[in-house]
Order: sequence, then C-alpha cells, then structure tokens
Amino acid sequence: ASGQQTATEIRSVFQRLAQLHGEKVVRKVVACITLCKDGVSEMELMHLLSLDDDVLAEHYEPPVPVVSCIVVTRLLADLQPYLAQRGTSNAMGWYHRQFWEAAEA
Repeated sequence: ASGQQTATEIRSVFQRLAQLHGEKVVRKVVACITLCKDGVSEMELMHLLSLDDDVLAEHYEPPVPVVSCIVVTRLLADLQPYLAQRGTSNAMGWYHRQFWEAAEA
C-alpha cells in the first residue's frame, strides 16, 4: 500500500472508533498518544480526559467529575493492535510512525 493509501486507512480506523466511542474522546486519546513522546499510560489518559469539559459532557461518571475508566479501557482495547509499550512503564505509544503522521494530518 502506498503511504497515502495507508494514511487514508488509518484515518478510517480513527473514524470508525469515533463512531463507536464518541468523536471527542477518540480525538483526545489519539492526540495524547501522538503528542506524548515517551508514551502515555491508561491512568494518565483517564486524568487528561477528565480535564476536558467536552469529553466530560459525553462521558461523565457522577458524582465525581471524571471519565469512567471503562470508556478508556474499551477504547484502548480497540486501539491495542496499533499500540506498543514504551520503556519499562505502562506507557504506550503508536506501533508505527504512520499513525503519528495520520493523527497529525
């Protein structure tokens, strides 16, 4: 597959995940994974998502204003084939640089 075709396929994966999990949460998780040079853990993603009012509006877990861990867990399960562990921590990042490129486009 050409680089352009691969990028299009990756963006389709992101769009499919947005339909399943919600566009705002998928955009935020993809951005966090892309921007965190040394990777990001599931717990860090939960905290970061809980700071975003738009994500909270879609995935609020009363009484405490945090994103439900199941939201993050389910999305990461669907992203798992495209992620790789970074270092010795629980941090994860994209498996291939083409995911960074597609996410930045």
